[in-house]
Amino acid sequence: MSETMEDQVAREQADFDGDQTVESLAEQPQEEEVLPMQIPLEGFTDSITVQVGGARPQSSVVALRGGKLPVEGEFKKGDEIELYVRARIAEVHFVDTTDQYGEVTGTERKHIAKPVAVRRLAASED
Repeated sequence: MSETMEDQVAREQADFDGDQTVESLAEQPQEEEVLPMQIPLEGFTDSITVQVGGARPQSSVVALRGGKLPVEGEFKKGDEIELYVRARIAEVHFVDTTDQYGEVTGTERKHIAKPVAVRRLAASED
């Protein structure tokens, strides 16, 4: 588990040598400064599991995200095209829906798929 702020202060005080000069401090290798927003938060456990916790999902959806393809020529607004898409599930989210009081009323398993390959099957002009 990571060191708490009190542990860090105690360690620094124990390591402090009151006889050091500015010159001797300058010669010592400096530790890389960790900005406050980069200090990891302490979780409830030391390990990371595959269980997300929370309510069991009642529904499941998939969303396509990312990528663009060059088009030879053009389509007009309103044209419908039929595509064959091969995609990889890149992310899985468990999204809670809440009521007006903030109570969880449902959970949705949301899959984010990123296209790997796309081929046009058919098209119709509007």
